[in-house]
Amino acid sequence: MDQQKSKAFMNRLVSDVASGLAVALALVGDQVGLFKAMAGAGPLTAEQLHERTGVRLRYLQEWLAGMACAGYLEHDDAAQTWLLPDEHAMFVANPDSEYYLGGLFAATAPLTGMAPRVAEAFKSGEGIAFTDYGETNPLVIEHMNRSVYKARLTQVWLAEMPEVVSRLLQGGRALDVGCGAGLVPVLMAQAFTSAQVTGGGVSPAGSDGMENDASRWSSAWRNAASSSARRERIEGTAGNVILSPICELPIAHHRRSRYQRDEPTRRSRYQRDEPKQE
Repeated sequence: MDQQKSKAFMNRLVSDVASGLAVALALVGDQVGLFKAMAGAGPLTAEQLHERTGVRLRYLQEWLAGMACAGYLEHDDAAQTWLLPDEHAMFVANPDSEYYLGGLFAATAPLTGMAPRVAEAFKSGEGIAFTDYGETNPLVIEHMNRSVYKARLTQVWLAEMPEVVSRLLQGGRALDVGCGAGLVPVLMAQAFTSAQVTGGGVSPAGSDGMENDASRWSSAWRNAASSSARRERIEGTAGNVILSPICELPIAHHRRSRYQRDEPTRRSRYQRDEPKQE
């Protein structure tokens, strides 16, 4: 056995676990506003950061130490100060910057939390519904992509399709199927005030035995979409944008739900029938 190769892999494994724990701490810093409070402030003691944020000092001391060990912060041991370098702050401190990557922190929690369910799916072959990842999942995805969409959707990406832009400017219509919390339809409606923009959130409504889940999901989606709209100064269905679960849009009434199955239980499209025993 190659001892050096074995040791290198062990170090990699431990490092991966440490990175996962660091992301959890970074999520705390993002949600509490610690990165934002440290951005551009220069070196701070734990006490000074406590005064800026109101976060309990004991928790701050642990968080600062963990983030320094993970390489997010720089620590001056003699002065007992911590610094968030500008080169780091640009990615974690300002949610409105297109360089902001803090939304990735929030995405890791529901994904890793579903690992046991994914393991079961590996054995059973059944799928895992989008709704199983939690009612806040649409907002998590929006938080992850919001700054980039705001900076690039209408000014850069749609600009590459001048004919589409022209039709929208002349009062055309646009439909975003599976619009999450509704950020993209809202941004398009703001940019093209003469257009009629519709965002449809995909829900499992209409599938066998899932009516309660569909109702719960639609309620959660409406809350997420309304929250997104408020942040962008468009309330729900106001103006030239309509946000609705896709199953409640007129087009959905003419087609069978794509979630509906003939068999009583959902199965993954990758699941194969077991060979019959002779």
